[in-house]
Order: sequence, then C-alpha cells, then structure tokens
Amino acid sequence: MSEFATTVRARVESAHESARAARAAGDEELAGLHEADLGNLLRLAREHGVDLDDEQAC
Repeated sequence: MSEFATTVRARVESAHESARAARAAGDEELAGLHEADLGNLLRLAREHGVDLDDEQAC
C-alpha cells in the first residue's frame, strides 16, 4: 500500500473516532465538523482509488 493510501486510511479512521467521541460528549457541532472532514476524505480516497473497505461502513 502506498504512503498516500496509508495516510488517507489513517485520517479516515481518525475522523470516524473523533466524530464518535464528539457525539458521545454531546457536541453535535464538533461531530458535524469531523463528519464534514470525513466526507472530504472519502471523496479524496474515491478519486484516487484508495480502497477503504471497513472504514466506509463505519
């Protein structure tokens, strides 16, 4: 796996975790920001053929 793909996968997982943590803390605004970041990362991954498998289902 390329360094780019590894980085994108790590950032996707981090965005998922951050959104879940913000939501658990009751901070919907912060969760929304993390979800927007996640959406951008998923688009970037799709555009560059990065296979995310389980990360997309989270």
